[in-house]
Amino acid sequence: MRPDRIIAFGGLVLAMLLFSGYFVAGRHGAVAGLTSRNLVALRYALPGLVFVPLLLKWGGGRNLGGIGWMRGATLTLLGGAPYAFLVMVGVQFAPAVHATVITPGFTPVAGALLARVMLGEPITLRAIVGIPVALVGIVLVAGPGLWSVGPSTWLGDTMFAVASFSYALYTVLLRRWHVAPLMSTAVINVVSAALWLPVYAALIDLRSLAAVPPGEIIGQAVFQGVVTSVAAVLLYVRAVHALGASQTSFFFVLVPVFGTLLAAAVLDERVSAAQGAGIAAVAVGMLLATFRRRR
Repeated sequence: MRPDRIIAFGGLVLAMLLFSGYFVAGRHGAVAGLTSRNLVALRYALPGLVFVPLLLKWGGGRNLGGIGWMRGATLTLLGGAPYAFLVMVGVQFAPAVHATVITPGFTPVAGALLARVMLGEPITLRAIVGIPVALVGIVLVAGPGLWSVGPSTWLGDTMFAVASFSYALYTVLLRRWHVAPLMSTAVINVVSAALWLPVYAALIDLRSLAAVPPGEIIGQAVFQGVVTSVAAVLLYVRAVHALGASQTSFFFVLVPVFGTLLAAAVLDERVSAAQGAGIAAVAVGMLLATFRRRR
């Protein structure tokens, strides 16, 4: 395997680890009293401000840095603040474990199909075998919480499924439109901040926000705003260009695995034997679907 592909694989795994921290950090913030509106605002406020001068330097005021306003708005809708809010609202109706299973579980399936239709990327026999194996592993990782239901659970699950399709389409369009990693990261963060922050400012509840410890707010702003929205997205977009859309989207099966391990470390949640077996199944499924024999 070429060195550039090895670097891309390593960066992609790191991106999935950071993405999984989004769910854990979101749960931590919710317990501390932050609402979904707060979490989305903290995710995009800091990087939105940081990337504004860079985007203006690249000609963002005229044609959004060369991407075009229509394409930039489309990418933001599919992978920016609207996507994040869709997930955060979904967890209001369905358990968080549904979000960590449905969203990354459906993304590789939708990504492979969309990449086949829109980019002509083949769906290999290994992927056909590996994806179901990984999905079984995700179910084992989720555990009994996956079967917990309520009167509005279907609504939250529907939002998670729509979010997974949204991010899969975002991945395919990045490769189809040949959007540079840094430019994509800048556009999504700036446009997300421009769309979300005015609405948030009009609806903000200062009393509930004041009740949250300042350290939690700062920590969420740094992790969500820098680590998740900038570092993870940049690594992911670079991997899309190096490895392909269908192959890259499959790595989302790692999110519930890393999320489970992070939850055990950060939130003191225990990992059962079934979850350990699920982690192994995900690893096997990834090996089958991702790595190909050299001709």
